[in-house]
Amino acid sequence: MNNHSNEPANLLEAERDSRRNLNQANRRRGRRWEAALRDGLRSYGFDAERLRDTGNRDEGDLVVRMSGSHVVIEAKDTAMRAGPFVDEAHLEANHFAEHRGLDVDDVEGIVIVKRRGRGFRKAFVLTTVEDYFQLPEAPLPKPASGPVHRLAGAGGAG
Repeated sequence: MNNHSNEPANLLEAERDSRRNLNQANRRRGRRWEAALRDGLRSYGFDAERLRDTGNRDEGDLVVRMSGSHVVIEAKDTAMRAGPFVDEAHLEANHFAEHRGLDVDDVEGIVIVKRRGRGFRKAFVLTTVEDYFQLPEAPLPKPASGPVHRLAGAGGAG
């Protein structure tokens, strides 16, 4: 009797089980990172709370309330993929604002990526230059004439 007829099905099932176990382990690691980040921020007096997963209209992992504004955090404990992570954070910050009737200008989306072997204080924070410096859509008009802004003590005779 040939017993090999069930091998492909058993291998596929074993592979699915392996992926499922890996996904569950990754989710547990992610939840631990979110809790550590929340607790660390709270230890410095920040009003931080975890957000619930809302499916395809997810709002991020944490929110920090800061004097009338909100910082929505996408917490990552995985390999760095800056572009997709920041895009996800912006989308989820918009969902957060929309679900609460907030002005999107009062909600910032950032990513905090855990660094291996380091605490929450040494994690990386990702955003865009536009958001970090609160740049307007169009550049400011250049002055008609006058000196270029220089740092104190830079260049020139003293």
